[in-house]
Amino acid sequence: MFDAVITFNGERHRRSRRLLMPIVHRTALEHYREVFADTFKQSRFASADREPFDMVAEFLRITRANLLTCLLGLEPDRRNVALAQSVSDLLQATLNPMVFMYQKDRDWTPYGRWVRRVAGVYDGFEAIIERKRAEEPRPDALSILCHTTDEDGDSLSTPEIAGELHGLFAAGFETTAMSMTWAMLTILGTPELTVSDEETLDTVVKESQRLIPTVPLSLPRRVMREVEIDGSPPIPRGALAFAAPLLEHRDPAAFPDPDVFRPSRWADSRPSPYEFLPFGVGQRRCLGASFADLQIRTTLGMALEYGTPELLTTEVDYRIKSGATAFPKKPIMIGVGRDGSFAQPCVTGSVTKLWNRLPPP
Repeated sequence: MFDAVITFNGERHRRSRRLLMPIVHRTALEHYREVFADTFKQSRFASADREPFDMVAEFLRITRANLLTCLLGLEPDRRNVALAQSVSDLLQATLNPMVFMYQKDRDWTPYGRWVRRVAGVYDGFEAIIERKRAEEPRPDALSILCHTTDEDGDSLSTPEIAGELHGLFAAGFETTAMSMTWAMLTILGTPELTVSDEETLDTVVKESQRLIPTVPLSLPRRVMREVEIDGSPPIPRGALAFAAPLLEHRDPAAFPDPDVFRPSRWADSRPSPYEFLPFGVGQRRCLGASFADLQIRTTLGMALEYGTPELLTTEVDYRIKSGATAFPKKPIMIGVGRDGSFAQPCVTGSVTKLWNRLPPP
């Protein structure tokens, strides 16, 4: 369940990445876009119910439904939502030191209980995979993987597909929802900002990803040989190294006035992949980046078409949760269905240490 392209190296990494590429092909993305639009129309952003709701929880519900439909080809009903939540919970459980402190596969240990949960999720995936193999090809990612072979006739085995599904869920569920959350927060908390077209929305998303990164630290990689970077003390072989978007995105050489929220900088800014890395970089760049990017822009664009929501929660704290993902500490309540003539309040809380308001015109 934890063997996936995200953890592989060398030829095994290249092989898995090659066999996964069809799920982000242009024709697959066109199908996903239709799913994103349908999911949004069933969300509270598009509902006639004008009761306030938690923006974070709703974006999580949207991304989970999109993953179930686009990734597994399943309806987001109660049973399937429970499966998706179980997948997400597996990663969170690894943060509990008790799980791995006593690695004895016994019923009464935290590790034993965790192993049974992993086995339960795997059994659920295995049944779905075998059913997909027996069906005619469909446009969801799992069906694509079950029917894909390369030019040499190679294909992914059932255990390999199960591992990749776990990796895709872990990487694409909460992270995408939080990217939407932080982008919408910057829109609602910046009254002087007008988002009227796709181009402006794109600049806002990029600027929010730069200043309020959903994943402030990357997953670690093991250093295979001693290396010196830009005159720094050598990093020894065997050490763990992290990329830090939270720091890289504030390099004044790449982004003048780096602490200022200024979407207009993206009109002429062309940072290198090593200066702006919301989805990682190089061979380790997130395979699902195009999927997440399309989902973020489709969902936010439709939300704003229905009318700019009213921000009801003004104190927002930025904290790490679920391993590497940054969440607000508390719910962010919003209201929808008004005419948009209200004045959005100023945001307070620890998130403002990352995000400074636009300077006066």
